[in-house]
Amino acid sequence: VEGLRIADASVFPSITSGNTAAPSMMIGIKAAEFLMR
Repeated sequence: VEGLRIADASVFPSITSGNTAAPSMMIGIKAAEFLMR
């Protein structure tokens, strides 16, 4: 898919012991803000 961007938990510097949903959403939000600029 042309122009597809992926932002996921693979960018975490270390594996967390808890739920990764909220940090993953933050990464997605920040990536979207970065791409909108």
